[in-house]
Amino acid sequence: DLHSFPTRRSSDLWITHAALAPTLDGVWVTDLHSTNGTRIEQRNRTVAATPDVPAPALGGAVIRFGRTAYRVEV
Repeated sequence: DLHSFPTRRSSDLWITHAALAPTLDGVWVTDLHSTNGTRIEQRNRTVAATPDVPAPALGGAVIRFGRTAYRVEV
């Protein structure tokens, strides 16, 4: 079950920017057609999330929503 990412509005991050679904070892990240994109940095590579396609972000990964970043902790 995916839930919209709970955050307040900023210049590059909106409440409906992405959806996150927790897993035992991280989260599934789904970009919701955001203007500034969603990127996942893990294992020495960065992957741009494709809108409406869940992508895994494991513990230790950094998720970038536009210019805002969060580290996944499990």
